[in-house]
Amino acid sequence: MGYRVFTINLSDEEYERLDRLARQTKRSKAFFVKEALKRYLDDVEEVFLLQRSMERLAFGEEELVPLEEVKKRLDERKKACMK
Repeated sequence: MGYRVFTINLSDEEYERLDRLARQTKRSKAFFVKEALKRYLDDVEEVFLLQRSMERLAFGEEELVPLEEVKKRLDERKKACMK
């Protein structure tokens, strides 16, 4: 996996908070920025996927399946795999 470098602008307050946290935890500022970005991207991607699913439901391209039906289908697959 390669890495790329880019620059961000932080307010003085944001930078001081990040710097303080890094010093107190003996971790790099980059560590916390990467962790924050990773978590943010995970959340945003999940929201995007949920929005896309809602759109597909609204346009009739997808349908909701009741939980009991999902359980039934999983049980059937599990039984088929055990044969």
